[in-house]
Amino acid sequence: MIRRCTDCGDETMAPEPGGLRCRRCGHRYRFDANGVLVALPSTPGLGLPAFYRSRFYARWLRAWDDMVAKGWVIYERPLYRFFSLSGHRRIRAALEALGPPDGPVVDLGCGDGRLLGLLGPRSAIGVDLNAAFLARLKARAPAALAVQADFNNLPFATGSLSCCTSAHVLEHLYFLAEGLEEVHRVLAADGRFLFTIPTEGGVGWELGRRLVTGPRLRRDYRLDVQDVMAIEHINDARRVLRLARLYFRLDRPAYAPFPFVPLRSLNSSITVAAAPLPVDHELRAAA
Repeated sequence: MIRRCTDCGDETMAPEPGGLRCRRCGHRYRFDANGVLVALPSTPGLGLPAFYRSRFYARWLRAWDDMVAKGWVIYERPLYRFFSLSGHRRIRAALEALGPPDGPVVDLGCGDGRLLGLLGPRSAIGVDLNAAFLARLKARAPAALAVQADFNNLPFATGSLSCCTSAHVLEHLYFLAEGLEEVHRVLAADGRFLFTIPTEGGVGWELGRRLVTGPRLRRDYRLDVQDVMAIEHINDARRVLRLARLYFRLDRPAYAPFPFVPLRSLNSSITVAAAPLPVDHELRAAA
């Protein structure tokens, strides 16, 4: 599956001692000291807007690294974990309903492996851009394959994956359409993309920020949670679902943690099983 060069796009990567090498351009993938396969291109891809390079955003990134190292507040108590991981549990249930996949589950934006930790012995690959997250994933699950890669430029061959997952990632993607198109590319025609996104704008999220994350950010880091989320959760649920329908056939969304009340305002996440739509070859050729 991992045979696409993220530099030139050739799909004939060859294994060699310590990693992989592109037969066309010679680009090499290597495992780092933590056992993570580094599959990044030689030069950066799409450029993000200037606010991602602002001093405010740099402060937030430092705060985020510190919070993750100490233990992020949304996981520190059972009640918080119940809401924060409800979408992860819905993905696990959807995977169980699909039955055994033809290959490993590829978790895009895996972080330190919260979702992978719920999948039990199922074969899985974790993909993330954050090297520190992947190092923690390898420390927790040494046998797992962890890949450092860009969501918009994945090292997987076209049509090679039977199942991709993504838990609370799509809302963060500035280049959302490009990311969805890349998932569509790597999925097999009968593959499935299972993703969960927050019910941004609902009462539950507003209360959580007012009572939990907001006070913590103000007290410890002098940051306003609404300013942070204006950048971090740049896509709300409506935008994600509208764009996803251009690339996938979406099953009926499953709400969590209260699936019997299908309202954004009373839930924390929406989970969807998506099947890739047929490729429009004329549109692809024009692109």
